[in-house]
Amino acid sequence: LARLNDELAVDNPSFMFVTFICAVYDPTNGKTTIANGGHCRPVLLRAGEPPTWAVKNLGTALGFDEGIVFERTELTLQPGDSLVFYTDGVSEAFNPEDECYGDDRLITDTALLSGKSAPALTNELIQKVHAFANGAPQSDDIAIMTLKIEKLQTREGAP
Repeated sequence: LARLNDELAVDNPSFMFVTFICAVYDPTNGKTTIANGGHCRPVLLRAGEPPTWAVKNLGTALGFDEGIVFERTELTLQPGDSLVFYTDGVSEAFNPEDECYGDDRLITDTALLSGKSAPALTNELIQKVHAFANGAPQSDDIAIMTLKIEKLQTREGAP
């Protein structure tokens, strides 16, 4: 993430930037490392618990300045847990009354969908965002990706 940031920051007189989140998941032990470059914070759904943000901070968007250090968050995901990644077009969707979907509604809606499969959770959350928008013009992309842990994998030859 830091190397990508440095490449983008070189010769950037118009201060263009990009938000980016990087997550690495190890399916053998559930260890997940996340670094956030100004992107929306993923929602963590743990079985039997209310949803929370998977990372504390947004971090800094990429491309502004060289030498930025990006904070890492380490989680251990267990079977039944989900991580919901999404673009700001989800949380910043507006309805005809100019109300914003917002983070609170996102957390509430993901709580209602906890326990569902990744495709079902993703599809139903997108439907909730579109129902909220109720035909208002879309101002940004709406994308959601869900990682649901069904079971941990065993390593070849491991007992």
